[in-house]
Amino acid sequence: MENNKLEQKIKQQARTIKRLKKKIQKLEDDLYLENEKIPLNQKTLLRVKDIVKMYSVGKSTIWLYVKQKKIKAIKTSGKVTTFDAKEIEDFFMHKTQKQDKTRPISLKILLTKSNK
Repeated sequence: MENNKLEQKIKQQARTIKRLKKKIQKLEDDLYLENEKIPLNQKTLLRVKDIVKMYSVGKSTIWLYVKQKKIKAIKTSGKVTTFDAKEIEDFFMHKTQKQDKTRPISLKILLTKSNK
């Protein structure tokens, strides 16, 4: 009889834990979505992992751009580096527009140039 009560109590606690985990996950998802809705005209700071997700570039590429002084890193603490979201957006939009203007050379043009 006592084992039954104990088992029921354990099951009830397990259901409560499961419900709480779902609530926590929903809150985390909502918080993530709210952060995504922040307009970039405000002073929003991004971490490297955010830039990697947003622009599909590698971490090493971002650090290369910092080294080349193409983008500016903001040191917020000893081990935390952030970037101004507006600056990052401008950089990648400008970079994309440049790439769109440059058309790949066709194979036909390459062959005619090499035959001359």
